Amino acid sequence: MVKDCDPQSVFDRLFSNGDPRESAENRARRENDHKSILDFVLEDAGSFQKKLTYADRQKMDEYLTSVREIEVRIQKASQEPSATPPPGQTRPALDVRATGKSGGGLAGADKYPLCLPLMIDMMVLAFQTDQTRIVTLPFADEKSNQTYGWAGANVPHHSTSHHMGDEAKKALVAKINKYHTEQLAYLLKKLDSIKEGNGGSLLDNSLISYGSNISDGDRHNHDDLPQLLIGKAGGAITHGRHIRYDDVPLNNLWLSMLDRVGAPLDRLGDSTGRISLA
Repeated sequence: MVKDCDPQSVFDRLFSNGDPRESAENRARRENDHKSILDFVLEDAGSFQKKLTYADRQKMDEYLTSVREIEVRIQKASQEPSATPPPGQTRPALDVRATGKSGGGLAGADKYPLCLPLMIDMMVLAFQTDQTRIVTLPFADEKSNQTYGWAGANVPHHSTSHHMGDEAKKALVAKINKYHTEQLAYLLKKLDSIKEGNGGSLLDNSLISYGSNISDGDRHNHDDLPQLLIGKAGGAITHGRHIRYDDVPLNNLWLSMLDRVGAPLDRLGDSTGRISLA
């Protein structure tokens, strides 16, 4: 499985069966046709809506509006001029996981705050339309040197996380963590706003893990890992709890989550059993 970090590529794969590995020439030709294809789909959907109930028409309109909005935002983001780094500072390295492929219209670390919300929105649409039931969306690579000037932390993330007790560096990492948590809140709010047929929200019917595989970036500790488990998994999860586990592999959590979504395994990596989620 190959990660896809380019919002345009993800959009194409979701809504026009695009292949991110195709040649630049074929991609350009397909993109020229893509607008007319999407317009045709929207027009066809308009006639189809006449056969739907009022509630279903609202849902269809909400979905199609979301698709169009994302398309427009991707186009605007690709045309956004790259930010000029401050005097004496070089442009930060590209964090491909959130900002796209090198050389593309959405490439560049300065496009990060434009691209991350786009990736989140397409993740929600993919769930809403049942195009996939599993998504992995890291907000950055583990060794990312992405800078976060818009969040008040214009420093490389990875190297700053090795703070060596420096309170100023800790404060900068806290600002980066705050920004990431705000993006999580954005995701959860969108999921909670989408109502499903069983009376719950898309968030109620989801199971989301958010956290880190390192508890202290300075020492690279792998114990006391911070993990949030969010959503009700359709009622299979008891929420509103804080639970502390000592010397329990993280894979035990993954096994327990797989049980709740109907994909049980006997063992995963260094797992030693299950943990109670009910």
